[in-house]
Amino acid sequence: MQSSFVTVQGRRLEYRRIAATRPNTPTLVFLHEGLGSVSLWRD
Repeated sequence: MQSSFVTVQGRRLEYRRIAATRPNTPTLVFLHEGLGSVSLWRD
């Protein structure tokens, strides 16, 4: 798992990238409004 930050329209957003376990599968994007929410995500 890789956690990092990206800046979008002047806002710093945290993201976590989890490597795909199967090739040719869709990418899922989860959006959460809470501060520090990445640390609350579960496996």
